[in-house]
This record gives sequence, C-alpha cells and structure tokens, in this order.
Amino acid sequence: MTQKPVPEHNEVLHELLALQERLALAVESATIGTWDWNPQSDVAVFDSGWITMLGYKPDEIEHTSKWWMSLMHPEEVVSTMRKVRDHFDGKTPEYRAEYRMQHRDGSWVEVLAVGRVFERDEQNLPVRMVGVHIDISARRNAENALRARDQQTSQLFQNVPGMIYQYRERVDGSCHVPFTTPGISEIFGCSPDDVREDSAHLFDRIHTEDVERVKGSVALSKEGLTPWRCEFRSQHPQHGEIWVEGYATPFREEDGSTLWHGYICDITERKRIEIEAANARLQLETFVEHAPAAVAMFDNEMRYLAYSKRWITDYKLKSEVFVGRSHYDVFPEITDEWKEIHERCLEGKVERCPADPFVRLSGETQWLEWEVRPWFREDGSVG
Repeated sequence: MTQKPVPEHNEVLHELLALQERLALAVESATIGTWDWNPQSDVAVFDSGWITMLGYKPDEIEHTSKWWMSLMHPEEVVSTMRKVRDHFDGKTPEYRAEYRMQHRDGSWVEVLAVGRVFERDEQNLPVRMVGVHIDISARRNAENALRARDQQTSQLFQNVPGMIYQYRERVDGSCHVPFTTPGISEIFGCSPDDVREDSAHLFDRIHTEDVERVKGSVALSKEGLTPWRCEFRSQHPQHGEIWVEGYATPFREEDGSTLWHGYICDITERKRIEIEAANARLQLETFVEHAPAAVAMFDNEMRYLAYSKRWITDYKLKSEVFVGRSHYDVFPEITDEWKEIHERCLEGKVERCPADPFVRLSGETQWLEWEVRPWFREDGSVG
C-alpha cells in the first residue's frame, strides 16, 4: 500500500496552530489538547493537554477512537461522527464539532473539536487526521447563564403590567420607540412594530385634551434632562378611555438625540378611586358646611377637616379658613378639661353635655349643648 506525500510532522503542527488561531472561540486561557488519529488502524495519540482536560493519567487511557467515543455524551455521538464522515468524504474543509465528554470525576466537559485529514492512501481513504480539543465549558456556562437571564427577562417583559420602553427624539425632531415590551398593547392598543420607526401612532391615541400637555412635559424633560412624569388619558381602541401614568429618565446621545428609558402603567382604577374619594369628600364638606348647627370635623391631631357655616357664626370667628389648622390655635381659651374630653374621644368614647359654660378670651360666656364623638376609618381606627 502506498501513501500520498504529506508535510512533515512539524509542518502539520504548524498548520494546526495556524488553524487554532483562526478559531474565534479560542481564548488565551483556554485548555487545549491535541490528537492524532489513524482512522484505518483506529490508533489515536492524545497529548497531555487532551488527557488532563478529562482528568486522566496517561496510563489510564486507551489509544482508540472507540474509547474516545465512549466518553462522549450518548446524545451527541451520532451527530459528531456524521461530521467526521462528511469531512472524510470531502464535504467540509475541516471537521468541527461541539459536544460533551465525561470527565474522570463524572462531570461533563464541553469541548470544541477541530481537525483535518492530512494523509490519504491511494484509494483516497484517510490514514491520518490531526486536530485539537478546546475546553469551552466556561464559555458554554456563560452562554447558558445568559440564555437563562434572557429567558427570565423575556418572561418579566411578557408578564409585567404596563409597558417598559425606550423613546427617542432624533435631532431632526422626529420620534420613535426603538424598544417596548408587549404591554404597549394594554396601554395604547398597538404593537411594538407600529411605533418602532415613528411614534406618531402613539400620540394619535392620547386624548385630544391631554396631548399638548404631554408633549409639553416631554419638551421640558428634554430641555433640562430631568425625569419625566405625567398622567394622561389614552383612547384605547378596545377598552375606550383609560388613565395612564408614565415615568422616564432622559439621556443625551452622542449625535444630539435624546433617549428616554421609562415605564407607563394603567392607573384607571386608581383614578376612579381618587375621583370617588374626592366626590365623597366634597359631599361631606358640602353637608357639613350647610348643616343647621355648629358642626366641625377633626383629624386625630385635632386639626380641622371640615366645619359648618354655623360654626363660624355661632362662635363669632373672624377667619373663615381653618382647614389644616389646630383647634387649639383657633380657640386658645380651651381648658385642659376640654383637652381631656378630646383625648377620650380619640380613644373611641362619645361624650355630651346638655348645658355647659364656655368662657371666651373676651370674657363672654357662651352656654353650649355639645356632643363629641369619634369617626372611624375603614380599618376601625379613630380618624
């Protein structure tokens, strides 16, 4: 049997080293081992780097491809050997594969294998193939960690209420949303693609009474590079009018554009509660104000919340604005006895008196029939 001329061994190693330098995944700290295999005799030579990469000693290995393949992960043997045969058949300029090999301690080592046939016999069968193994476990672990992080981020983006987004105003004044989570459909009823190049579609959904105010707040944020915050209404194509609140932080880019990173959420329910609370407060204030008696309502620090007109006239008070002021500032003549009554009321007790003299700072005595009772919050505490 005759063999085709081949380069000397040193030339083979030189070419392999050149091949190794071209591997984008090889780094200076990588663990590299070489192998030299005769596919016809199935004799393989592994260098010390190859052996120690898998935790073995030289006298513990077998110099055959069968032993080599016995260390490969069972799920990857078939696909890897197919790549070897493709290279034997001239379908690929080099053999390249990534697979797992079992370490002596039972763990798995991620390996990048690259090789090339350097000798063939007169029947063109390969009789010498030389290559390298590169331990890419660190890279693969990093890839897996990044993939897991990306999956977590994707799940977060898919499930977070509202929309996380980037909004850019270019130097020519045009605007677009280069990134947004799918939650944009909840806020504006459009898709990320609808606003990726032009945000006009987004502004078309803002309530006509709010759009100029929103644009003005964005302009102020851009001018001073100050955080943007705004409440406004969105005309959602499916849900109708909804209230939303946006927060964003601007940054100036090198080309002069301004990029905001922000978040917009639906606050319709919060707005409904606020409006109901405001209406309830207005009703209470109106009721108290027009009550046909001297009535006042205080917080638990005895500051005025509401009072009737009769309270002003009956006590001959000069000012008509007391909300937020202390009852004891308005009536400095109140005695400690009265303060004790207020303290008992704040503990939940109701007290009353059919006739009681109240001596004013002027020296005048007013006879009062009074009642003091607590009001309660939803949690049962005294308001």
